Amino acid sequence: MKRFSHLFLETFTHTTIGEEPSEGRAPEVAWIPHVDIYEVPCAILVVAELPGVKRDDIEVGVVGDRLRISGIRPKMIPGNTQRVLQMEIPYGPFARELRLPHSADIGHIEASYEEGCLWVRIPRTAC
Repeated sequence: MKRFSHLFLETFTHTTIGEEPSEGRAPEVAWIPHVDIYEVPCAILVVAELPGVKRDDIEVGVVGDRLRISGIRPKMIPGNTQRVLQMEIPYGPFARELRLPHSADIGHIEASYEEGCLWVRIPRTAC
C-alpha cells in the first residue's frame, strides 16, 4: 500500500501538463486549472477548480493512460466597461492531463460538477 501511494503521487506530480504556467502549455491552451488529488477507499479523487465554467463547456475523458480535463471559460467583461484596469482571471480554452495509475478502472470513472469544482472519481480495479 505504501509503495502504491508513493508511485501514484510520483506519477501525478511529474506528468501533469505545465506545472509552471509559462512551460509545457500547448498553443491552444490559455490556462491550466488547479487540481487537488486525494486517495480515498478504493479510488482516487481528482478535484479541479473551474469557477465561471459552465457544465456543458467541460470535457472529461481518457486518452491512452491519461485523464484529460478540458474546456473553455468565456471572457466576462461587463457590457458598459470603458476600459479594463486589471485582468487576472484567466479565460479561454484550458486543459489538464494526469497520468492514471495502472490500477485505474477506466471503464467506471465518474465525474460531477458542483459550485465551480469538477469532481472526478477514479475507481481502482484491485479493491
